[in-house]
Amino acid sequence: MKRRHLAGFTLIEVLVALMIVALGMGALLSALNTAAGNTIRLREQTFATWVGLNQLALTRLKQVFPSRGKTERDVEFANIRWHWQQQVEDMQIPGLKRITVAVRYADKPGDRNSPAIPSARQRSDWLTTVVGFRGDAMSAPQGTLSGWP
Repeated sequence: MKRRHLAGFTLIEVLVALMIVALGMGALLSALNTAAGNTIRLREQTFATWVGLNQLALTRLKQVFPSRGKTERDVEFANIRWHWQQQVEDMQIPGLKRITVAVRYADKPGDRNSPAIPSARQRSDWLTTVVGFRGDAMSAPQGTLSGWP
């Protein structure tokens, strides 16, 4: 009696191939998940930076020179409520002030208008900090800027 030789894969070869495909798909899904998380974080930080830069621009555009101290407010931008904190400090150069604006979410995670925030992020975490300067040579006493180029 002759045995016919069948061409094809054995059960073990098929199982090994399926295991390799499953591991590859798991790695691919993990990479996609990481990429999506990074995109969300970049979007959050971009919006927060825009809120900080807007506040910095508003402070610079005011006709009244900013006074030292801390100011905090909430603002809505891109359908998200943000909280910004502005600190104005004197510099060693007369007539120059440093303005630091930190931005975070105004609402707690899970609130109606706040986006999905990873559980590791707390409400008090600042997403970004923007630093700028405002100068007014007219407010410097006469003769104090003579040594500056």
